[in-house]
Amino acid sequence: MKTEIKRYPFNAEDDYWTVENGVLECSCWDDISEEIFEENPNRIYYYIEGGLIAMIKLESEDKSNGERTFISQLVCSGTHLFRTHANH
Repeated sequence: MKTEIKRYPFNAEDDYWTVENGVLECSCWDDISEEIFEENPNRIYYYIEGGLIAMIKLESEDKSNGERTFISQLVCSGTHLFRTHANH
């Protein structure tokens, strides 16, 4: 598990996944993603790290300075490799 302090869980153009109505949806982080995040900062996001699925979520937010702490961890371990735009 790792902890990071940043404004948003991803940077511009990072690929990420969410579960929407039981369906895994892939998106690319952009201005609209930031708006959606601001509407619901407590959702869980998924991403690929080293060929494995990881999740990231908001742990805490300091309203006085706007800093947000995110925690992330692997949710799938094993030998499966997942295709992303970067590795196919």
